[in-house]
Amino acid sequence: MEYDSNLDHFNGFVTSIIDGVSCENAFQCTNFEQFKLSLKNKPRANLVNAHAILPILDSNVSATPSVIVVSAYRTDNKIISIDVLKRRLMIYKEFYSKKNSCS
Repeated sequence: MEYDSNLDHFNGFVTSIIDGVSCENAFQCTNFEQFKLSLKNKPRANLVNAHAILPILDSNVSATPSVIVVSAYRTDNKIISIDVLKRRLMIYKEFYSKKNSCS
């Protein structure tokens, strides 16, 4: 368990996934009692899932493209398959919409 003072929240709990989207800043506590209650009632994460994209290399370009981290969230590996599918669909839609807006 760790505290991120920049974002004012705790890292180490399982991130809630709703319709494939992880909830941002789900673990902000305004006092120590809330933190103790969270420690008691919320599951702790033992894994981090990260989704990344590696651009395809172009033989005409000498620079190596960077990996793009699309998302990352903490889990206890009890996520259900429909959440994984919704997550991938959301990532695809976001990527495709940004690709089209750059054209």
